[in-house]
Amino acid sequence: EDWMVEADELDMDDNEKTGTAHGAILKFLGVPIGYTPWGTFSYNKERKTGFLSPLYSMNGRTGIDISLPFYWNIAPNMDATIKARGMSKRGAMLSNEFRYITKNMKGTYIFDIVPSDIETKQNRNRIELKHSHILGKGWNYNFNYNKVSDDLYFRDLGKGIKLTSRTQLLQQARLGYRDRLGKSGILEFSAQAQQYQTIQDPARPAGAPYKKLPELLLRATQRDVLGVDLDLKASYAEFAHVDEKTDPNKVAGKRYTFFPNVSKPIENSFGFITPKFGLHHTGYMLNRSTANIPEKNISRTIPIMSLDSGITATRETKIFGEGFNQTV
Repeated sequence: EDWMVEADELDMDDNEKTGTAHGAILKFLGVPIGYTPWGTFSYNKERKTGFLSPLYSMNGRTGIDISLPFYWNIAPNMDATIKARGMSKRGAMLSNEFRYITKNMKGTYIFDIVPSDIETKQNRNRIELKHSHILGKGWNYNFNYNKVSDDLYFRDLGKGIKLTSRTQLLQQARLGYRDRLGKSGILEFSAQAQQYQTIQDPARPAGAPYKKLPELLLRATQRDVLGVDLDLKASYAEFAHVDEKTDPNKVAGKRYTFFPNVSKPIENSFGFITPKFGLHHTGYMLNRSTANIPEKNISRTIPIMSLDSGITATRETKIFGEGFNQTV
């Protein structure tokens, strides 16, 4: 056994499928890694409400760092983890993570707060909201909103490089549509607004990305029209930058693209070859010209040709007396 719990006293409840241990030692591969004078656990893989193992650490920014998480099994499709965290150099933090999932939607809400940081004397907090929802009849929407109270939040309070290395926090909302087009086609459309909160660490300044408010995307495909496949991709975006008024190289404006193309798939049992031809048009309408961009209205139209091909070889073979199909 990899994991083993040894206890002075152990009560097993087969009705609830839970165990209650007194004087318990948790071992991994025979090595003791934890002790508790009392604890309960589930042994049928069901989630269980209760306190989780406390977490201990120490570093130069938070000092002695102790966390006590509580897991709440609200419903079969819904749960929450509430964590009280005490830091000798920062004070008390309350963290909340709420998750849910249904047939048509799912999401995660995270909210962390330090009411009064001992060193900065400020309220510090973090919000992360994620939600996706299938509305039916081809429609869906989702949003992803992230925000922290200050630029040094993750550096001072984050744990792990996944958090402390973050410099761009996505803030996006999207509405999408997808359905069949005719007998063998697909129509896709989406509209989204997107921007980022840029976290400026004085030790490693980061440039802010452009905002897209909004961006519209369209794709339509139709297969086997007089023996060829038709495809259309189009987009429109209005973009802006937080530094466009102070940085002469940052411009705002509109961009549109239009890319119709036609392809001819040729396939058989051992391979395929697909020639494709399209015309790509791109246009910009900018709010001003710069030294590098002398014209505000710029466009281009270029032909695009491609050839995609492949060969598939299959044979029957035996490995250690067992029959297999080998495909290259």
